[in-house]
Amino acid sequence: LSRKNTNPFVTRPGPPKPSPVAVNRPWRSGLSRVQTGQLLGTLKGDLFLPSHALALSEWIDPEFQGVELPREKALRFLKKEAIELPVTGLKGWALARYRGRNLGWFKALPNRINNYFPKEWRIRMELE
Repeated sequence: LSRKNTNPFVTRPGPPKPSPVAVNRPWRSGLSRVQTGQLLGTLKGDLFLPSHALALSEWIDPEFQGVELPREKALRFLKKEAIELPVTGLKGWALARYRGRNLGWFKALPNRINNYFPKEWRIRMELE
């Protein structure tokens, strides 16, 4: 008696057939990747931590509280170094900006700021 294998997941002898995913790869033809959705942030206990992607997105209201930084302080912010800001009137989450562009989040406290720029993105080289 011969039994035919009817299981579609079992490999049959013969040349492999190309996968539709392997054949149709539009990202290989020079098209740019488009990300759907936007990560707003994460909850850590009772605290909401806004994502860096949100800071860089166009969803943020241009009137959202923030501080315009001069070049030297903007570079130090991007290095995640301690910087002194005139945070009078600011409380909670705010944006650091340079020439009108958002750089990232900081949290304004009564006597200092906490820099939430991603450590993987920080500038590591020495600045002049």
